[in-house]
Amino acid sequence: MILKSRNVKKIILSFDYNKILKSNLYKYYSEGKKIVFIIDKVLKNNKIVNHIKNDIKGSFFFISIKQEITTDFVDKLKFKILNKTYPDIIIAIGGGSTLDAGKAISVLITNKKKAEYYQGWDLLKNKGIYSIGIPSLSGTGAESSKTCVLLNKKKNLKLGFNSKYTCFDEVYLLPELLKKINKKLLFITATDTYFHSFELLNGMKRNKHADKLATKSLNLIKDFLISKDLKHNINLKKLMLSSFYAGEAISFGMVGLVHPFSAALSTIYGIPHCLSNCIVFRGLNNYYEKEYLFFLKCQNKQNIRISRLKRKISLKVNLLYKSLMRHQKPLINALGRDFIKKLDYKTVNNIFDKI
Repeated sequence: MILKSRNVKKIILSFDYNKILKSNLYKYYSEGKKIVFIIDKVLKNNKIVNHIKNDIKGSFFFISIKQEITTDFVDKLKFKILNKTYPDIIIAIGGGSTLDAGKAISVLITNKKKAEYYQGWDLLKNKGIYSIGIPSLSGTGAESSKTCVLLNKKKNLKLGFNSKYTCFDEVYLLPELLKKINKKLLFITATDTYFHSFELLNGMKRNKHADKLATKSLNLIKDFLISKDLKHNINLKKLMLSSFYAGEAISFGMVGLVHPFSAALSTIYGIPHCLSNCIVFRGLNNYYEKEYLFFLKCQNKQNIRISRLKRKISLKVNLLYKSLMRHQKPLINALGRDFIKKLDYKTVNNIFDKI
């Protein structure tokens, strides 16, 4: 199945990973291209990754993704890569953080400043190295979005490179990679697509293209989250398509309240993005009432429990508030330009206290 996209030049979805790799990926190796692979360490013994390693003599960098990736991390990874080779192609295989690392490295090689300089909108001046994304988890939309999100620990800031240059050139959607993911992780990661879609459709910054993609994504992800068998081939296909559509939708639209609150929580406590979304959603149930009720219904259906935050929020609420307020664009999208009045310190404290 070949998809069309305004962001990515070539997108293929297939259960026949062997055919897709041979007819697409391997041709670059046969042409003599220098290929660098950035792969999530948990996939080191994965059969598809081993298949690639046996057939391609590229440079393989296995990275550990325990928390959000940082600006310092991608700066160091870039120099490790360049000390070994100057690549023609970057290929990232993994979840959202690994895909974001791949996109970041692609543009950092051709844009010479440190990563923190490019956090924001349209700050990249040069197109990156040719890049290919192969998601092993679906939900974040990193495979199709125009951003790569990084944590800047020095500034207590979680923000992406948001640019036309940050997209992958090619994306291969291989549902086979999702089959061995444990059910809870699969569910929690998938919910990011749900948040992307409904936040955009509830926002003030709307356009027909983004709405169309978000609606298509929302219908697919709702079917997936409430399904009897999350790992059925049809459901895995729905998940991968939904994630892709939502990632592209956000490139032309804007998230709402969940993501800024989640970003603050990830920044201050290092909680992974998708889990952080699920945790903060408990505190935002009054803003998205019907969406929250469906979320609870899906959790009960799948017998999945999202634990409460086991930290005393009051000790760091000032840091959380400051981090949250840096995300003005999505907050304006959700609440309007007077969002500061609507999200005063007491209101924010109460929201975080509920989680």
